[in-house]
Amino acid sequence: MSIWQNIMWVTSIEPGMSTYRFDPVAQCNMCAAPADRFRVLGMRLNRSQGRDPRNVRGAGVTIVRCTGCGLVFPDPQPVPTSIQDHYAMSGEDYWQDGRSDPQMSPASLAHWQDLRAKFGVEGAPVALDVGVGSGFTAQAMIAAGFEFYGFEPIPQFRAIALRTLGLGEDRVEACGIEGADYPSESFDLINFGAVLEHLYDPSGSLEKALAWLRPGGLIVLEVPSADWLIARLLNRYFRLKGTNYVTHVSPMHSPFHLYEFTPESFERNGERLGYRLHSLETMVGTDPTLPATLQRVLRPFMAGSKRSLMLNLILQKR
Repeated sequence: MSIWQNIMWVTSIEPGMSTYRFDPVAQCNMCAAPADRFRVLGMRLNRSQGRDPRNVRGAGVTIVRCTGCGLVFPDPQPVPTSIQDHYAMSGEDYWQDGRSDPQMSPASLAHWQDLRAKFGVEGAPVALDVGVGSGFTAQAMIAAGFEFYGFEPIPQFRAIALRTLGLGEDRVEACGIEGADYPSESFDLINFGAVLEHLYDPSGSLEKALAWLRPGGLIVLEVPSADWLIARLLNRYFRLKGTNYVTHVSPMHSPFHLYEFTPESFERNGERLGYRLHSLETMVGTDPTLPATLQRVLRPFMAGSKRSLMLNLILQKR
């Protein structure tokens, strides 16, 4: 047994304290490449590193990139005693973009109407929302004509969703994907939204979702890209400051991202699990810590490329 498996490390997180177990990673979660194919990128602190991380105190974890599929993640993986420790905050504190008091946007509704159209006009396709959150996306799914089900493990987030959606508690179950259970081939579409990067076993979660999905059904994903141009520039900046810190993921502080993905991550994973990459779009995104002028200059280099902030993907079960 590795020495890491015997260590419990108490470290400060926002807003409180959590005890972590640090688990070494034996193989890439998405493509199953062995650990000798992981390339060390640098260290990530358990808090914001600011513009001069030499003067920032905190606990760090090593961040690596799988050379097999490009997946970025911490190794060893910090696992809290309770996942509730990561989200012991109100929706208003966690969502800084207004999603704690959600209003359905026309763009979101149009997106889900386009997805609804893929299933024809006979009956309402049945959809599952993994990690309903505040109900921000669920509103658009319901308005677009999907028969909606979902689950949310964080009690205060689920309360917002139930209030927003006006659904019975049985339609938004109080559990995470590890505890969720549905009959095989129950759904036409399963939405992960901005969820997969928070899960310790994204491949296992996709495999479970595929069992719930009918043949030809769709999985909708929104995940952070491992190749975001601004992250790469910030990493170089940290090197110039004389540190080995990187800005990838945030496994021990909000928003608690554990993974960043590439399209190849899903292509390789699909070969293992039995799905294909149906479509891919990118979302440029912004970084509030960088000057707006610089981001406007960089935007054309990120638009329509793998160097954007987010990947919006649709997977189709074979």
